[in-house]
Amino acid sequence: MKVKNLFHFILIFFLVSVSCNSKSSQKNLNSKLYLALSLDSTTIELHGMPEDVLNYFKTKKIDEKVWESFFAVYPETKNKELKDFQLAIKGKYRVRDSLIVFLPHINFVIDSSYFARCYSQNLLSKPSDILLGKKISGKKPIAELEFTR
Repeated sequence: MKVKNLFHFILIFFLVSVSCNSKSSQKNLNSKLYLALSLDSTTIELHGMPEDVLNYFKTKKIDEKVWESFFAVYPETKNKELKDFQLAIKGKYRVRDSLIVFLPHINFVIDSSYFARCYSQNLLSKPSDILLGKKISGKKPIAELEFTR
């Protein structure tokens, strides 16, 4: 009977330690993601994406709608309640070295405000959802950048 209890104790301890470890590694992975305006203020850069996802993007042709489902740039609105309903700015996405770069079709206007969002919670936990074109809905952005050109 004592051996049986010891077995259950070890099993519970193992499961708890494994679950705590996976949460902390996911948190560390998420904390590495960040958005930045390029030095010349013409592009937005997404830093910290996992290498396997970047390699997949380098080898496949990804539709613009799929790109926008996890990384998009929007014009800023004065009404903060409408911020989540803005249409994404059209542009080109490309993988350069260890980051993803967004170049708008029409240059950012000087003294205009914009914001960029990376909706990658699902991408980091299950990349196939994004790569297969599934939309992320109801998730808060993991990274956001507000900027003025």
